Amino acid sequence: MSFDNTIPLRTLIDEVMPQLAAAEKLLHNTLRSILAVTRDPAQRTRCEQQQEALDLELFRIRLNFDSLLRRHAGAVAAMAGGGARDAGPVLQLDSAEAEAVRSARRLCEQIKAL
Repeated sequence: MSFDNTIPLRTLIDEVMPQLAAAEKLLHNTLRSILAVTRDPAQRTRCEQQQEALDLELFRIRLNFDSLLRRHAGAVAAMAGGGARDAGPVLQLDSAEAEAVRSARRLCEQIKAL
């Protein structure tokens, strides 16, 4: 499913955010495992750079998700009170939030492809 400048709140909370958390955990565990066993300085440097880039990208995504959820705090609270069947509203994303959603989905797809 592709989103431009909108996303259903339920999709963000039940799909995008959990998939991102799982992808983050998998990538960090993989990079840590490689760093624990590698003796090649070039490979170690590459892994450390990948980990730094991943951390920066995840930080940017999380900041934008936090901003989005704060802006729509009323909708989040209403959906939480409405139960699991409440789809919640479709959220309007600013350009940074939309890019964060795209980045999160792209990262998750890359992990799935591996």
